[in-house]
Amino acid sequence: MTETTSAAPDERPLAAWRAFVSTLSRRDMFDLGLYVAFSLAAAVAGSLAAVCLVPLLQPGPWPMRVGWLFLDAHGDTPTQAGMFAAATVVFAVLRWLASNTGARLTASYGTELRRRVHACLIHAPLASLANVTSAEIANVLTYNTEIVVQGFSALQQLLIAAFTATVSFGLVFWLSPSLMLAAPVLALFGLLAARLSGTEQARVSRAYVADMTQLFWHSEDFPRRLRHVRSFEREDAEKTAYGEISRRLGDAYRRQLELVSSGRLVLELLAAASVAGLFVLTSRGLGIAQSSAVAVCLLLGRLLPYLVSTRQSFQQLRSAAPAFVLWRRYCALGAAARESAARPPPARGALRSFRVSSP
Repeated sequence: MTETTSAAPDERPLAAWRAFVSTLSRRDMFDLGLYVAFSLAAAVAGSLAAVCLVPLLQPGPWPMRVGWLFLDAHGDTPTQAGMFAAATVVFAVLRWLASNTGARLTASYGTELRRRVHACLIHAPLASLANVTSAEIANVLTYNTEIVVQGFSALQQLLIAAFTATVSFGLVFWLSPSLMLAAPVLALFGLLAARLSGTEQARVSRAYVADMTQLFWHSEDFPRRLRHVRSFEREDAEKTAYGEISRRLGDAYRRQLELVSSGRLVLELLAAASVAGLFVLTSRGLGIAQSSAVAVCLLLGRLLPYLVSTRQSFQQLRSAAPAFVLWRRYCALGAAARESAARPPPARGALRSFRVSSP
């Protein structure tokens, strides 16, 4: 069961990424390219929609930089509202296209993972499965593969967050370069918040996977197991063991949700303090237009949900790493069997025949 909960010692990150890329087919790579394109375009459209909202919240002349970027509506509220609505519609459509592409990509990736590991187990030598429990095999074919698929979906969410953050910070730097001086401090605070309870989250995730595999062991071939339990009058012990594992799974799931909520609280408090500090700086007469400050707050405010989802996505990737190692180990069984079958038999000496006759 150790392979279920921890990666191999010699598994380097670069080798793991190469192994992951090798699991993607050409169609998956094409869909991934579409997903990246739609996500990047949606990030641009969403940032433009946030900037288009500035004249509606802060009436008056636009800053020169904003005027270069958009058509100046000269205080025409209906025109400005139409520009905001158009940018928002484009953003919503692009996000819908990206979500549909990501859903299709995740579904096909999960199907391919299950097909490959099942085919490898079909062709695996029986001797290589002698010391493996059927519960672990059932875990690889079902729940373990699902964890890998969830990690792949988390990777997609990280791509969206990266594109949105890049575009938003780019526009912030273009609108007000002086406000970007605070970016390193905000990045440091965000990194500290993301690392908060990260070790405990990884430990809880590994224990959850291990307990789930143990639950498979208690559930496999239940009629045969029930006959064995009743023959030795082990009903109470079986119920106690099953209840203990169920309790640990419930505690681990509760702790995971508590860690997520704690991280969300820290990030929201950090965002509130940052926005308040930004307005305090603009009120000190630093030559920063109020409309630019509003635009910067809107752009940075768009990143708050992504901060929370990014933390959760990294936690899912931590859980998916040992699951992917276990999936590769079982796929290697079938690959080794196919290689040995394709290898020509060793050369032997000349065959000699003798005739035996009775005297």
